Amino acid sequence: MRYYHTIENGIVQDALFTITQHPLPESYIGGGLSLQFTLPKDLHRKTSDIDLTTSRYTNSQDFRDYVLHAFEELIHRGYKIEFTKRRSTLDAHLERDENHLMVQLPRRNKQNFDGRKTILEREVSNARKIPYGELSISVITYEDLVAHKIIRSSSFLESYKLRVPTVTNLEQIKEELNILKEDFRKVSYALEPDEAARKLAEIRLVADVFDTTAIFKYFAAEFDENYFYEALHSFNGSQKRFRTWQELIEKLRP
Repeated sequence: MRYYHTIENGIVQDALFTITQHPLPESYIGGGLSLQFTLPKDLHRKTSDIDLTTSRYTNSQDFRDYVLHAFEELIHRGYKIEFTKRRSTLDAHLERDENHLMVQLPRRNKQNFDGRKTILEREVSNARKIPYGELSISVITYEDLVAHKIIRSSSFLESYKLRVPTVTNLEQIKEELNILKEDFRKVSYALEPDEAARKLAEIRLVADVFDTTAIFKYFAAEFDENYFYEALHSFNGSQKRFRTWQELIEKLRP
């Protein structure tokens, strides 16, 4: 069974083609997969999901209705789809021929959504338009993606007492990430919940470091510093928190 893929894999291409044909209103694709549209092919890191974000309030039934309509053709072609409500995401699990892929949407209650609505509207309105086939697809800006990665990485570093990887070569970071994923796959069934959470946080931290480092290396010329700091400040972190974010940014810049 295959759970991790790049943008070249058939199950990912089928899902992306479907999303371009039937986009979720006022949405973009985020996460590490968004970089694979513009990064060199040899630096595409495997991922298990496609992250969608929308500036419209979307509950679990709304998401289910969207997926069943948008992915109707794939269902006719033999894809199975299962829905799961997790603590922080709504998941549509696609499977065919032992290939698995998750299409995810952040799960938010109305109060949380209203608190983030301005940020979401800004991110959606600034999303990059990337040609895909004969159509185009909306993906998160480099600046917004780095802001998300810096905030999440800082949380992992603090909560799990992790360390920033010292390796700066992207191929080596990618290899370290693959090793961590494979090690977790082998032992996850035997781990206590706290230990499993820590190992998952370590995997996500290394993935975030890879994505951030890749953006600073390959897209520095088009990286808008003013917009980036506007995005970072929009999360209303304390002065102490912002200093932590800034220290991490400086560590990851070439």
